[in-house]
Amino acid sequence: MWLRPDDPDLAPAYGRARVDAGPGDGLVRVVGDGGPLPVGVAGASLDVVRLGAGETVALPAAPRVHAFLTTGALLRSSLAEPLAAGDALCVTDGASYDLTASVPTEILVWSFA
Repeated sequence: MWLRPDDPDLAPAYGRARVDAGPGDGLVRVVGDGGPLPVGVAGASLDVVRLGAGETVALPAAPRVHAFLTTGALLRSSLAEPLAAGDALCVTDGASYDLTASVPTEILVWSFA
């Protein structure tokens, strides 16, 4: 995902980082404050979570959260129908919601404060 930086003079850039996240590790920061990769957008962060079947993670409580399932599937919740690899959801009410994996699942979670 490309984000427009806060500084219009900042040149486009990309980076790569190894993510050591496994079932039970919760959200692991990749981009933004506390992560190995910087982002030129104040309040933006990217986390990855890897869940085992039946495990639950709480989405960050932020004004805007975008969660993308790279692998696996989620159980039905109050948020949406069951979601599978390639699906995404966006939360804009600032609340935190729980997501539960039905099978081993990886989710990329962007949050914007």
